[in-house]
Amino acid sequence: MKKTKIHFLDELDLKNKNIFMRVDFNVPLAEGKVKDSHRIDKILPSIRYVLEQGGRLVLGSHLGRPDGQPDSQLSLKPVAEYLTETHNLEVLFLDEPDSEAPPVLLPGLKGNQLILLENLRFQKGEMDGDREFAKKLAAYTDIYINEGFSISHRAHASVVLLPELVSCRGGGFLLREEMKQLDYIRLNPKKPFFVILGGSKVKDKIPLLESLIDQADEFFIGGLIAYTFLKAQGVSVGHSPVEEGYLRQVADFIERIKERGKKLWLPKDHVVVNASPSQDSAKTTKGQDISENYQGVDIGPFTQKEFTERIVRAYSLFWNGPMGLFEKEPFSFGTHALARAVASHGLAHRVVGGGHSALAVRDYEDQINHVSTGGGASLHYLQGSNIPGIQSIKM
Repeated sequence: MKKTKIHFLDELDLKNKNIFMRVDFNVPLAEGKVKDSHRIDKILPSIRYVLEQGGRLVLGSHLGRPDGQPDSQLSLKPVAEYLTETHNLEVLFLDEPDSEAPPVLLPGLKGNQLILLENLRFQKGEMDGDREFAKKLAAYTDIYINEGFSISHRAHASVVLLPELVSCRGGGFLLREEMKQLDYIRLNPKKPFFVILGGSKVKDKIPLLESLIDQADEFFIGGLIAYTFLKAQGVSVGHSPVEEGYLRQVADFIERIKERGKKLWLPKDHVVVNASPSQDSAKTTKGQDISENYQGVDIGPFTQKEFTERIVRAYSLFWNGPMGLFEKEPFSFGTHALARAVASHGLAHRVVGGGHSALAVRDYEDQINHVSTGGGASLHYLQGSNIPGIQSIKM
């Protein structure tokens, strides 16, 4: 029988059950402390619900890329301390996920107690998709919950193999909201529907553009990917990064946009710098062309004005990717201008697709319908791909 349905936390009987919840605590650390707790905080409603329903909770996550070897700089211990100190949860931190400790400790958990396993990627079997490692986790799991949307496109042991070894499985509240909001964009957005794309890699965005070419009415392209689009139209982009291998594909996409009578907006001016970005060398071009010795690092003021004024005509908006090198203060103005415009456009249903663009709208998140926690996962989902971590929890 084909597995078609996902059961979410509030559809499951959790009382006196051992629940393994795969989360994404891949958060930045500084001096042994959690520097940005946003991803952790988004999962707290699911954590508290399990505890309130009398479930015995084990949290499993990764942090960074330790390549199957313990690395003290990538330990999840600071996350355990954060949950304890900030959210009044009593966290039992276990160094060895596949040891005898979890099954011994689980029956005695009470109230606000839970178990957090050490970084799953310290175990070689996690990223290798090792079935024996998954079996050790399944041995003490009654119910598996995926609450790590942002890792769901990775076929890792705790994401794909573990749920298949557990008879009862489902999704958390954040996973449900991610799917609901991205389904709105993917399947039935209210028209007109505009797509805003930035970031650095055309190869990551082309499949998304292809999947939305019939749904979207207008496309706004900024960020480093814009230079490949501009060069494909014969515009001089100086030393700006261009993905030469995608020029033909981009040119073909632009042509098909025109054939469909849709609109493609590209930068009309740029903030540019000499060889290495610095505030001293930054200047604004007078037009679309970038001279030989310069490279683009942000959309210019005319483009900022054009983009922000045009997007207010949309009733649905999807944004993924910054408009420039926004991590560097002199080159963040384009991204922040767009973030303010998206946040203030309350007439549209707005979804921001994770990664750097999610960070850019952090100060405005409560004004936006949904800000995804998953960068790559969001793109895969919108392309209609079969997401391994989502397929594996269907029953």
